[in-house]
Amino acid sequence: MSEQEEARFLLEVARAQWNVRSIEQELSKANLRENAALGELYKFRAELAEQKLDMAEFDLGYIRNLLRQGGHMLDDALSSRKRCCHSSLSSLL
Repeated sequence: MSEQEEARFLLEVARAQWNVRSIEQELSKANLRENAALGELYKFRAELAEQKLDMAEFDLGYIRNLLRQGGHMLDDALSSRKRCCHSSLSSLL
């Protein structure tokens, strides 16, 4: 094998290694974009859960006030409350 052939093979190896490093860099960038998107998804889900918690706390406060007012109209109030807030609760689910 001549030195010229060996140099050509070394050049091919160097090019292949460069291609591997370039692909690794692209993969790293894609992983970074994926992680950023997952972060946004988890943030959205956390905000949604917080809204659901706020609605549940509001409902508990509403029931507590009804009980303080005597509780005898609790069933009527709860059924009207469900009709009133059902659409807002279903939009959060």
